[in-house]
Amino acid sequence: SLRNYREVQDALHGTPYAHFIDDAGADALDKVALTPRPAPQRPVRFRIFSHVCAADLDIIGPFLDHYARLGIDSFHLILHGPAAECQAMRKACRRHPVVIEQEYDKSFDETVKCAMLTEHIRKYKGEWALLADIDELLELPCKSLEAAVRLLRLCGSRSLPAVLVQRMAADGSLPPLGPGQ
Repeated sequence: SLRNYREVQDALHGTPYAHFIDDAGADALDKVALTPRPAPQRPVRFRIFSHVCAADLDIIGPFLDHYARLGIDSFHLILHGPAAECQAMRKACRRHPVVIEQEYDKSFDETVKCAMLTEHIRKYKGEWALLADIDELLELPCKSLEAAVRLLRLCGSRSLPAVLVQRMAADGSLPPLGPGQ
């Protein structure tokens, strides 16, 4: 019931994992200049964003396959690592609709990672955005993202809390984790 959903949301501090970034948006989102993008060949219903390290090459395939089965139409990745390893990662992604939003080869920094993801997620105001680390496979209360979104809309909700990742703020930003979190 809606009451139970709100209790779960409150228990999880109301922080969403999958979040709809409203067209009206929060003040911070209203100030974001959107980059014009070419029209997709078919409408994209669901996007997922992830920061991927070159060391994750062995799990990128199962990650992409899992989320494609759930209904993800577009994978937005930030690749982290040396150019040759990023090239191998791009090659491993060829079977899926992957957008490489950014590549970099500097020391890992959680704050930088969060800022990069936030920057790219904000380009898609008015759309559903999922955020998952490469080693996180979301399980839904329904068979697909489309069914889950219908359920969320029936409940009057814009977000789906998840126990594992509780970091995406209501305005679509990704706050960094502090020590011990």
